[in-house]
Order: sequence, then C-alpha cells, then structure tokens
Amino acid sequence: MSDVEDLMKDADILISNFHGERITHKLDKTLILRGFPNYESVGNQLKYDLLYEGSAQFLFEVANKLHH
Repeated sequence: MSDVEDLMKDADILISNFHGERITHKLDKTLILRGFPNYESVGNQLKYDLLYEGSAQFLFEVANKLHH
C-alpha cells in the first residue's frame, strides 16, 4: 500500500478494499469500496460491476463520489 500512497498524489479517487481508507483519509481523497474486507457496509462483495448494467452503475457511483 505504500506504493499506492505515492501514486495517489496525482489521483482523485481510489478503488480499493477497506485497507485503502487510511490512505484516502490521510491524503483527503475519495474512496470507492470494492472487495473484502469491508467493515462498513453489508453486501458490498455482491455489487455487480459486469456487462452494460453493472458498468453503468459503477460509472454512476464514481461520478457521484467525484461530484461530492
């Protein structure tokens, strides 16, 4: 994760599991939670990001996170 922290200085958003939360808080960046572990929400591992419907939902989630 130290390599990710160095690369995050040029990025606006991080897509990671819960271990990325420390980096995003430290650098004041946006985090989209995917994978395991996720200690904040139930069912995050079941989010469907495949094919047209899943990728559209994912893009909407990214756009909303960047907007806020």
